[in-house]
Amino acid sequence: MPLRPSIVIPTKDRHITLERLLESILNQKLKPNEAIIVDDKSRTLETYSIYLKYLKKFNKIGIKLIYIRNERGKGSSAARNIGISYCKSEIIFFIDDDIYLDKIFVQKMTNYLNLNDKLLAVTGRVVNFRKSGIIYLFIANIFFLTHSIKNKNKILPFGIITARSDSDKNFICGYIDSGVCAIKRKVFSNLGFKFDENLKNYSYREETILSYQLNLRFPNSMMFVHEAKALHFRHSSLNIKKIKTIILNQYYFYFKYFNRSLMSDFIFFWSNLGFILFRAIYFIYSPVKENFNILNKSILYTIQAIKILHVIKKEQERNYNKFLYI
Repeated sequence: MPLRPSIVIPTKDRHITLERLLESILNQKLKPNEAIIVDDKSRTLETYSIYLKYLKKFNKIGIKLIYIRNERGKGSSAARNIGISYCKSEIIFFIDDDIYLDKIFVQKMTNYLNLNDKLLAVTGRVVNFRKSGIIYLFIANIFFLTHSIKNKNKILPFGIITARSDSDKNFICGYIDSGVCAIKRKVFSNLGFKFDENLKNYSYREETILSYQLNLRFPNSMMFVHEAKALHFRHSSLNIKKIKTIILNQYYFYFKYFNRSLMSDFIFFWSNLGFILFRAIYFIYSPVKENFNILNKSILYTIQAIKILHVIKKEQERNYNKFLYI
């Protein structure tokens, strides 16, 4: 029988989908040893109420349910790192609070990690993956160059992933989705990896940074597991705040972590141009005020990111965060 894993659930103000996730954990064929809810300073007590509601249900079937409230509210990366520090198992699942797991999700992911010493991490399959439209696919091929690497789940300079998460085959990959993944504990305890806590809020690009670093040091150590299925219940569409986080975190990832060259620099800025072009086309297609504001801010935040490249390169995180989160 495979060793039972731990599950870390970073959450904030999503008690409805959190309850749905907890139900799916209760229904797992292979029960985890423990589930750790890390509350990133929710505005209400609803998250804690959900914890109390499910505490006896989890204990009854031998799952230890733990609740931790991070009063500092440092974002999902910090929440994941806090969860790691409480884990007792050798395999740690990271599941977002807006995910619903298939009954064999934990079993399939755990089996692959237990049976393959070379594997350090596995990522699951989101089956309600939103398919891209024709315009986006055109932009992706021309500007994001997603067709340029034949192997799936490779990370390109702009942080774009050359993959479709609805693949029906397992494959060795270069990227794991931090919302539906499992990682061996030794990656953190022995090898020194962690989630970058400079990425605040919903920590856009946290999994890109971790995946990129892990793949550089340990190539072919990650795998996409298509049998491990999950549903993702998206909460909100693109807005001004998200645009700012997306653009500046793209620059943060590339200029702090990426193994740069003249070619990769060209690809990065070429992809950045494609990102703005896509927003422009979207505004032309739907000329409403919100889309104009998103286009306008996309250009302004790109200029802002270029202006603070020296801050990113010198790893002056405090100054960088001042630009990113004001």
